[in-house]
Amino acid sequence: MSRAPANPSRRQFLLTASLAGGALLVGCATKPVATFIAGSEDKSVSEAQLNAWIRIARDGKVFLAMPRSEMGQGIHTALPLLVAEELGCRLDDIVLEDAPIDGEFANLTAASLMLPFRPDDKGVIVSMGRWTTDTVARTLKLIMTGGSTSVRDAWLPMRSAGATARELLKAAAAKQWGVAVDSLRVEDGKVIAADGRSAGFGELLDIAVTLTPPDKVALKQPGQFKLLGKPVPRKDLPPKVQGKAVYGIDVKLPNMLIATLRMNPELGGKVGSFDASAAAKAAGVHKVVELPALNGATAGVAVIADSYWQAKQAVDSIDIKWQSGPLAGIDNHAIYAYLQQELAQSSGFAYHKAGDSKREPGDGDRVLRATFRAPLLAHATMEPMNTTALVTDDGVEVWSPTQMQGFAAKVAASVAGVSSSKIKLHTTLLGGGFGRRLDVDFIAQAVFLAKQMPGRPVKLIWSREEDTRHDFYRPAAVAEYSAHVDSRGQLQYLALKSASPSIGHQQMNRLGLPGVGPDKTMVEGGYDLPYRVPNLRFAGVLADIGVPVGYWRSVGHSF
Repeated sequence: MSRAPANPSRRQFLLTASLAGGALLVGCATKPVATFIAGSEDKSVSEAQLNAWIRIARDGKVFLAMPRSEMGQGIHTALPLLVAEELGCRLDDIVLEDAPIDGEFANLTAASLMLPFRPDDKGVIVSMGRWTTDTVARTLKLIMTGGSTSVRDAWLPMRSAGATARELLKAAAAKQWGVAVDSLRVEDGKVIAADGRSAGFGELLDIAVTLTPPDKVALKQPGQFKLLGKPVPRKDLPPKVQGKAVYGIDVKLPNMLIATLRMNPELGGKVGSFDASAAAKAAGVHKVVELPALNGATAGVAVIADSYWQAKQAVDSIDIKWQSGPLAGIDNHAIYAYLQQELAQSSGFAYHKAGDSKREPGDGDRVLRATFRAPLLAHATMEPMNTTALVTDDGVEVWSPTQMQGFAAKVAASVAGVSSSKIKLHTTLLGGGFGRRLDVDFIAQAVFLAKQMPGRPVKLIWSREEDTRHDFYRPAAVAEYSAHVDSRGQLQYLALKSASPSIGHQQMNRLGLPGVGPDKTMVEGGYDLPYRVPNLRFAGVLADIGVPVGYWRSVGHSF
């Protein structure tokens, strides 16, 4: 669902008439919101400003607010390309900045994936559903990267912001030179007149901020593209090849401490008691901390030390008596048996139908049936979970390889006991995400530990063992297929019914949104069949593995 028309009107585009710090701020917004002042050293919030995607500095550099995470998929190249194409600057002139935590940077396309509609569904109900998810996503500040949605979501907003800046700069040049705007073109960061005169973006800022944004901004047609669709070297490759790229685990800060942990090996278990007397006296150890269950993480014990090796040796030496939780005794056999039972007892929520969705076999039809199982799977990212946090009297600063900026800031504020305006979040490169870093459990733990050492940055690093054991696994599932094949060998009917726990409502609770009910909408599959089947029925059965729903809402683990 598009957020803006192909030729946006002035209502969608607003210019911040400010040269604070010597920069032009260009925004694309649907409503006035708080944002960051261009050029301000501390980026303090101003209610008078508008949500900005682009600011242009005196030297012609184009600073782009980046609300999505780079985890190998190339969006730190793809998204700047959208702006460079419309603005008329070189890709190398674009500098990425962390986007502010504001609802205008919400990933509306990702939010719409939670609706029980096919991508090509249309109608009033579909439009209302998507409008609702857009509103909720902005309200919750759903700034996230996932579902292969980054380019789709930014396609119009970033291009439109670039086009608006382009037209304002052209208007500024036209006023300075006394020529018609239509006689000007923009290339490589310069506005060029028909007679050959040119001016760089930085030279036109003083006039640009005095102008009224145009009523309409025309976006380029595909035939006019100079950058989009063409081979372009990825901007993140040189620093990665040279070893200069900074992932979360690479963050280095003055006076920094390192922490690692052990969590109850049983998901949802607790810490009974522990003896850390030897660990507390070990070389380099600053503190031993009992960790509560935070945002879905299992309770455990952490050690803060001068180095990872010291912290790891110390935490491994602690004698911990673990206390079992509600999941004691649950194994793969029990999980599959429960899913199979739920599958047999329920017709499920039919999320896609076509033709005769309850078709009976015809004369001469062969009926084929098959049952498939999908196991629990860990995300197994190359970079284990980690985050660095610094808690001071002024607020909290966080450096994290996160896919969920909005909720990362929210949970950091909650754990630290400060307002969201006191959170400064830096998104590092991600050593793999795959959805695991949409959760914020490791961020909550890092901030909790940093609170124990006020004024000193604390980097939390999970060991590989803890990372695998305490992943939020892709849930197990059981699926039954049935098909009718006629005498000519043609597939006339296909039905799928699958049973699995909900990913959606469990994750929402881990993100700090209690009360979200069982989610029957996050179901996928069957949309892109390789050939046409006239009669279809795809259904999902919500199954909570025999554990009360209230428990899942309290600990939020995906089984």
